[in-house]
Amino acid sequence: MQERSTQILEAAVREFIRFGRPVSSLELAKRGLFGVSP
Repeated sequence: MQERSTQILEAAVREFIRFGRPVSSLELAKRGLFGVSP
């Protein structure tokens, strides 16, 4: 797995643990975790 893919997966898992629900890539982008716009 590429480093960026791994970072995104790790962020999604952290957010899932934090909020107890699935997190979309759009939500991750909106939170500014990866320097991309939604």
